Amino acid sequence: MVALSAGSIASARASMHQTRKPLRIGAVAAAAEAFLAELLARFMVEAPAVPVELEIVRRDALWTLVEERKVDIGFAEVPPKRTTLQLLAIRRNEYVVAAGTSRRYDKATLARSLWLLREPGSGTRMATEEFLREYGISPACQILGSAAVILRCIIERAGVSLLPRDMIAAGVREGSLQIIRTPFTPTPRPWCFITAADRDISADTRRFLDSALRSRAFQRLD
Repeated sequence: MVALSAGSIASARASMHQTRKPLRIGAVAAAAEAFLAELLARFMVEAPAVPVELEIVRRDALWTLVEERKVDIGFAEVPPKRTTLQLLAIRRNEYVVAAGTSRRYDKATLARSLWLLREPGSGTRMATEEFLREYGISPACQILGSAAVILRCIIERAGVSLLPRDMIAAGVREGSLQIIRTPFTPTPRPWCFITAADRDISADTRRFLDSALRSRAFQRLD
């Protein structure tokens, strides 16, 4: 009887685990590459029973996924002002001009450099285009749809780029990258913890938010 009881309990727990809805997270590529891996790892250690699904999407597609409840949480830069979206917390984020080491840069040098851009529609691409307009330069550009590829090219001194500070922090510490100061950078563009506005937050979403807040990287918005 004890064995049968233990077996029934184990079976019930397995069934609950199989049928539990996953916490669905959508994020733009830059957010995933800058900080989300660390945040997910922390949450998975703290709440191992919560299944998690992560989808990397373009910025303009993320809002619809959140609004239509196809993801529970969205991570991107400042979202559009829509009544269907609510912003629960923000994480500090600054865009900086990143370049390889062993060379000094000024405005003229940056204007002659090859700029490595993300794909159209990405928040990083939009921030770069805005920066180039404000700075008043029209450099040659190359589109590369991967932050990892852009970073490697910068390290090899193939070009320069505007990227989130978090994304290049390790390279700066190691001495393979440098941050170029300009009158328009660092540019603040905070990462946002976004959910749909017209529904209650699920228990697992709240647990994820609490985990993000405990990391001290995110600040709650009241």
